[in-house]
Amino acid sequence: MNNYLLDQNNQQKYLNPQTFETLDGRVQKMNQFEFQDYQKDSQIRVDFFKKMYSFLTFEFLFNFGMIALGFDTDLKELLIHTYYQCYEQQNYIICDYHNSPAWLFYVSLIISIILQFTLYFGGTIVRKTPVNYIIFILYLVFYGFTLSAISIFMAISQGKLAVWITWTVDLLIILTFTIYGYFKRERFLSQVNIIPYFIVSAIIIFCIAIPFVFFLIMYNFHYAWMGFFYGLVSIMYGFYLMLETRSIMRKGGLILQIDDYLAGSLLLYGLMVQPLVRIFELLKETCGNRSQ
Repeated sequence: MNNYLLDQNNQQKYLNPQTFETLDGRVQKMNQFEFQDYQKDSQIRVDFFKKMYSFLTFEFLFNFGMIALGFDTDLKELLIHTYYQCYEQQNYIICDYHNSPAWLFYVSLIISIILQFTLYFGGTIVRKTPVNYIIFILYLVFYGFTLSAISIFMAISQGKLAVWITWTVDLLIILTFTIYGYFKRERFLSQVNIIPYFIVSAIIIFCIAIPFVFFLIMYNFHYAWMGFFYGLVSIMYGFYLMLETRSIMRKGGLILQIDDYLAGSLLLYGLMVQPLVRIFELLKETCGNRSQ
């Protein structure tokens, strides 16, 4: 599986076949050896994308089980604190139930953020067996708790059906990206086809999300703004998933090995905490440039 190029002196130079990097993005067809190297590089990207999104699909399906546990078991009491409170308003005593995040939600959120930072900045050590599988299990559980608590709050305001529809839309977006990537292969994942990639991705996201937005609005017209909000959440999730996938796959991004698809899937799995990573990375680069 060795990739190779021939230099001007016809000496053989071996390249690392396990990375995504080529000499300058898309190598020129100067000779048959360089063309073969590009073909192998494209195939590596396709294989990585397939494995990464297959794991991402499983991880997202696991979330459905965690959400169901939060809805229908005593896990809800560990994630959400419900209390009865009375207060005076215009000479009237008003009593009602209120909800706030419980200790397990905060613990799970903090651990999820730590794991996301570890995967992104930890380098090859945390992406290799068995450390990557330990992180995989921990992330599934604690990020699942976090998402379950968020879903409970969503259900309190809009109902369980709205929650299931919102996450189902996101799952359909993931599945559609996966299927499209399987059939379009390197054309979909190519580093140079940026505009078609964004156009196709936008069409996929809107075609899936818009019908569900209208359904949510009609389902509970009194809270139509909430239906619009959850639909907007799904659309934003789809676009951010597209951008982060592009960032992982592009040249000059994370230097992931072909066996690091598990780390890539977990980075996409934790999209809700990924903006914190991006902000920290931007601050780090800014401070580094000023110090030079």
